[in-house]
Amino acid sequence: MKEITTDLLRLEINRLGALVVETALFHPSGVKLHSAGQPLTLAHARFLHESGILKLYMLEFGEDERTARRSLGVEMTLPAKVVPGDTLAEDIRTPAGDLVLGAETVVDESMLEKIRTASVLAVRIRHRKLPILMKEAEGYLAINRESTAVPKEAVTRIMRMVTSAPVRYLLIPRARVLMGMADDLMRTLLANALKSEGHEVVERNSAGAAVDDAHQERPHILLIDLAEALPVLGRIRGNEGLRNLTVLVCAEADKTSQIQHALYSGANDWLPRPPSRDLLSDRIKGCQDLLLRRVLMMPSLGGERRRHPRDTAKGECALKDFTQSKPLPVSTGDIIDLSEGGIRIAYNVPRWPYPWAYSTHGVHPRHPFFPYAISNPMGQELRILFPGPGGASIEKIARIAHLAPGVNNLEVMGLSFPGAAEPKRVTTIRKF
Repeated sequence: MKEITTDLLRLEINRLGALVVETALFHPSGVKLHSAGQPLTLAHARFLHESGILKLYMLEFGEDERTARRSLGVEMTLPAKVVPGDTLAEDIRTPAGDLVLGAETVVDESMLEKIRTASVLAVRIRHRKLPILMKEAEGYLAINRESTAVPKEAVTRIMRMVTSAPVRYLLIPRARVLMGMADDLMRTLLANALKSEGHEVVERNSAGAAVDDAHQERPHILLIDLAEALPVLGRIRGNEGLRNLTVLVCAEADKTSQIQHALYSGANDWLPRPPSRDLLSDRIKGCQDLLLRRVLMMPSLGGERRRHPRDTAKGECALKDFTQSKPLPVSTGDIIDLSEGGIRIAYNVPRWPYPWAYSTHGVHPRHPFFPYAISNPMGQELRILFPGPGGASIEKIARIAHLAPGVNNLEVMGLSFPGAAEPKRVTTIRKF
């Protein structure tokens, strides 16, 4: 279980508008308040405040819910501190495994000596304020039920199949997705998938109609079909109010040239038609990252992402392409840390001509560094030169794996050194 304060939760809801629970949200009493895919809105933030709840718990990915809930609504106490009326939360046994007292036993005077002479360092008992905690949780649920008493729109819930991943987010911002598609079946399928994940969806029966209503609807993401995309992408990127809108294009995987054309024309990324639920969720999360809509809570780590540890380093490095006479957009940078798998540097650069030109997990074709991207089939080698031991210069060949905007007008660049056992993503920062 991951503990989270309600103050942080309310601040994030106020900052981002709404959040989506990715696993489950529990009260300290063990009562489940919200399931996976349910949104947390400003109304829920108010309900938490009115209920007097100070902290909550989130189920970690891969954690068994029944086992995890046993850790809630209990407290640890010394054997000498157990008093009559306490309820045991688990068995007390001898070192040989013989049962002394079973779980759910209500302690009386005759049992105190057995507990105090048992070979245990601490005793798990039901929280002595459990009735108060249960009343607190029930009060929140009652307020929540009253506020949602109006009939809801019917949504086909889609089974959540969690795949193994090194990083999983327990809370993500709730996205407002404006969908413009003439294909009724595909539009309904995508809308149901997004709604089942807790996101807000506005449907239009064409890409043109979606763009016409974009100013009024104020979406975070525009999802359109490739067949209708090209005529409207120019309108989006040429419109001051829509220029920073993230755009996803839904297309068949074999239409490579049309997809590339759409990316050059203004799309940020594309989805196969139809996309899997995991891929759709990943793209929605990635598009919100491009808009800097991120929950300020550490994700759940399922494993170490880097094979090589990185150490803090000092000095300056140079970025060069010896095959080109034209200088790179950025030529030097200050080293922040260094490892066998990669390097992180910081540098000042001018603003790019296409501020929207970022992909969710790669390098956008419009970006000036795309010639050095791993995703570029004709990609060139980028050479990094930095000082080594004894003042000798070390040269490394790298390709760019990822580019994304960062906070405070920064840009994040991931560099991968060829020949490593797996791609190593490191961070490069540029400041406008």
